[in-house]
Amino acid sequence: MVSEAFFETPGLLNEQYPAVYTQLRAFYRQDPLVRLGPCGAPVNANGRADAHCGKIPDSD
Repeated sequence: MVSEAFFETPGLLNEQYPAVYTQLRAFYRQDPLVRLGPCGAPVNANGRADAHCGKIPDSD
């Protein structure tokens, strides 16, 4: 289950259990937070999360 959380919800795992996240990052030689935005949304080509992390975007 922890390995699944590492890939599926890395932000939550890192927030709650940073030492476990660090160990899994070393074990898998990957850092899912690099490819995901701060709320777990995939990062687009501009380096921004495609989702709004549950926030309503500002209107112009």
